[in-house]
Amino acid sequence: MRHRGGARPLLVGLAIALGSIVGVWWWIGSPLRSDERVVLFPSAAHLDRGGQHWIVPVHGWVFEDEDDSTKRALLIKWIGKAVDVGNDSRARAILRERLLPFLADNQRNKRLTVRIGDITAELEPSDSGGHFHGTIAVPVDVAEKLADQGRLTIEVLGTTRTTASARLIGSRGVSVISDIDDTIKITEVTDQHALVRNTFMKPFAPAPGMAALYQRWARSGAEFHYVSSSPWQLYEPLRHFMSGSRFPLAAVSLKRFRLKDSSVFDLLADPLQTKPAAIEPILQRYPEHEFRLVGDSGERDPEVYGVIARAHPAQITGIYIRNVTGEDPDSQRFRSAFADLPEDHWHVFTHPAEITANMPAAASP
Repeated sequence: MRHRGGARPLLVGLAIALGSIVGVWWWIGSPLRSDERVVLFPSAAHLDRGGQHWIVPVHGWVFEDEDDSTKRALLIKWIGKAVDVGNDSRARAILRERLLPFLADNQRNKRLTVRIGDITAELEPSDSGGHFHGTIAVPVDVAEKLADQGRLTIEVLGTTRTTASARLIGSRGVSVISDIDDTIKITEVTDQHALVRNTFMKPFAPAPGMAALYQRWARSGAEFHYVSSSPWQLYEPLRHFMSGSRFPLAAVSLKRFRLKDSSVFDLLADPLQTKPAAIEPILQRYPEHEFRLVGDSGERDPEVYGVIARAHPAQITGIYIRNVTGEDPDSQRFRSAFADLPEDHWHVFTHPAEITANMPAAASP
């Protein structure tokens, strides 16, 4: 009995010590392993209130591919049958490539260090979905020396050259906030079968004329921000698509999606409830910018943009809706969505050639 009684305090002590070690490990975070991947997303920097530093947001995702997992291979094969991929070898290859990020093992509690030039910042550990966030403050004079065509390069240390760009966007100017699906990329969200094929089984296809329109606006000095309800797991194919289709490179805001938590429901949530929360921070970071909002009629962009424009009448100076549903531009839906907005502030178009508006010349920071 004495031995048992003496062992209990020892066990309790060991448990407390172990808990303390785990707690310290959790707070400190663990380093990256060689089999873990990091994807760093492009960002948009803004000046601090004193105009002395560029504030550069950092956002990325750390995960393990597990592309050799038998269970994942079987699951991809089962999904291929469910969506009727058939014997199309190209479609099967695209399906596998697009599905793998959804099946990756997200790596939580990974602490990463990033740098811009000689300035480094240690970020908070990655969360349960493998995402990590932080900021780097770069003095204006340092940024001027480091910037290449108005962009800084963010690098994750301890990886094989994992980088992303941060666009330096001045306090004054004109910005375009653009949707992606059915705005610049053909997705056909109103047709579930076509939606699945266009998203997971076919090369992404650009909406006709939209890249040329955005290039014209970019040449006039407009900045760009992409805000979409697509999940972050599709970021890399979207990046390749936008680059290959010659859309301006810009910061991207997508949706969190993880099978093990409530983000599954967020992905399916009404954009009217979720999209404004993604757009509002952009408006707040650049309070002196004019904004043009570009979307489509397939989902709820007209209603979302109407709400935002009424809340920020001084900032929102134009709304452009690509008509993919064939609705009359003068329909009750659009009239209701854009109620109380000036008539010349919103436009429903079928082809970008109908948009004659140019962007005012960009102001200096």
